[in-house]
Amino acid sequence: LTGIKKPELGILSEEFLADIRGLPQKNLALETLKKLLANEITARSKSNITQSKKFSEALTTIINRYHNNLLTSTEMIEEMITIAHNIKNDDLEREKLGLSDYEMAFYDALRQNKSAAEVLQQEKLGLLAKVLVQKINESSKIDWSNRSDSQAKIRLMIKGVLRQYGYPPDMSKLAVNTILEQTKVIFEN
Repeated sequence: LTGIKKPELGILSEEFLADIRGLPQKNLALETLKKLLANEITARSKSNITQSKKFSEALTTIINRYHNNLLTSTEMIEEMITIAHNIKNDDLEREKLGLSDYEMAFYDALRQNKSAAEVLQQEKLGLLAKVLVQKINESSKIDWSNRSDSQAKIRLMIKGVLRQYGYPPDMSKLAVNTILEQTKVIFEN
């Protein structure tokens, strides 16, 4: 209202990460960044399980390397800042592709298959994600997650859409399961 721009105060802002990097108490900086990243990953688990798993595994790997004395506090902070940048880059990619949070969740699930990512390219995977969100919204019922017959119908619909768009069959079973799991998470939240 006053015409002053709202500063970016999130954990991913460059100013905050620079402040963390410059703190003289490295252990305090390390614990703060670890907690903030863990909270960000947990928040993402409510909308994008593929992204959440990816970042959670990366954070766990770094923490394990630190506990095994393979990283110093400074190196761990740098590694966690890299994860923060990767999170921010994923958000920028979503905006660039013009996808909603849920469409991006399906996009991430679909591109887990490397051959699909190569064959279908970004635009077609994005379109496929949008179609899946639309079809699932149209075909899901209130109690679909508790009824096996409703789940089977949605599973068949997902398989049909994947086939229609030329999704490579080598990993389509994993894609269908991930999309179904993602759908459950979206409807629960």
